[in-house]
Amino acid sequence: MIDQARFEDLRETMGADFAVLLAQSIVDIGTLSSELAGAACAGEAARGAEALHALKGVALNLGLDPLAEACLAAEPDAAGTLDAARVHDVQAAIACSLRALRRQADAAVT
Repeated sequence: MIDQARFEDLRETMGADFAVLLAQSIVDIGTLSSELAGAACAGEAARGAEALHALKGVALNLGLDPLAEACLAAEPDAAGTLDAARVHDVQAAIACSLRALRRQADAAVT
């Protein structure tokens, strides 16, 4: 789920600030997940696209490649609509990513 090489490189680069980044990323992913769900329910493709773009950025920074790929696949089509099945795929990738990040955060504390 996590590209360990990218994750460890980020940990080395960030040093003591890594734990803060990790905690904030977990919060941000949860917030963006809610934003995406709200946009999808309201049929607001532009708002959904913004949430997907932000999620993809967080995912790429942390080495969460499956989440980044799901976000890319779920971007609104040329007609400006969000595909519900693809948004569902993103939500599933979010759940897996959050579990993996929380495991990493717990391991960093112990």
